[in-house]
Amino acid sequence: MKINKLTLLNINSLKGKYIIDFEKNFSQNGLFLISGETGSGKTTILDAICIALYNKTPRLSSKSEIQYLMSIDSAICFSELEFEVNNILYKSYWGLKRAREKKDGNFQDVQMKLSCFKNNRWEAINGNKTQLLKKIENITHLNFDRFSKTIMLAQGSFDAFLKAKGKDKSELLEKITGTQIYKTISSKVYEKYKKRYNELDNLKKSIDETKLLTTSEIDNINQTIEIYKNSIIKIRKSINNIENSIVIKNNIEKYKNEINLLSKDLDNFK
Repeated sequence: MKINKLTLLNINSLKGKYIIDFEKNFSQNGLFLISGETGSGKTTILDAICIALYNKTPRLSSKSEIQYLMSIDSAICFSELEFEVNNILYKSYWGLKRAREKKDGNFQDVQMKLSCFKNNRWEAINGNKTQLLKKIENITHLNFDRFSKTIMLAQGSFDAFLKAKGKDKSELLEKITGTQIYKTISSKVYEKYKKRYNELDNLKKSIDETKLLTTSEIDNINQTIEIYKNSIIKIRKSINNIENSIVIKNNIEKYKNEINLLSKDLDNFK
């Protein structure tokens, strides 16, 4: 997954409209830093990316909490993220309004949109909010938990990691990145390897215990096989002779019956 462009309006401390084009401004730099004083909007940028994709952030997840993303004295806010997966460009939109777009109006339901860039234009992907969130997970192959632990590492988790020592840091790193699953996989692989190794060792022992025939024994067996082959040939010849005899006997019986019939006809003719 590649994040290309972020457009936001009235999100937290970033009141007004802002466009951050990562692809245009930072793609040539490789590594870049988001820095600034406390409250300048660093985390807001990360929140805007998360909210556009998953309708929640590491700090705000419930419906009532999400409302706090809107800048003070604002009636509308949104976050729109362009991202790329497998060379396909997508755009995810998250928006929140107050009733009648009045600053004191009640908050309305969150609106989400998802589109894909095809045939040189943006084509909408249909679905309600729940369906679109599921489609985003399928497209990115990342749910919110995986995204926040791999691509969008929460500040609190990173701070805890920096302060941890030794084994604690290793365990915490596993929890942050979700790599504990690889430890489980490694354990399963080792168990399977050990089982296969024992099976191979048993086969080797069986081979070692197998007695090989001497040249003389092999010659005797081959001679016996030749004797059996010759016997089979003789038996087959005998069978053929018997079958021929049976055919002849049957023909004799047939001819006898015909002779009897002809004899009767001859007697009648006289």
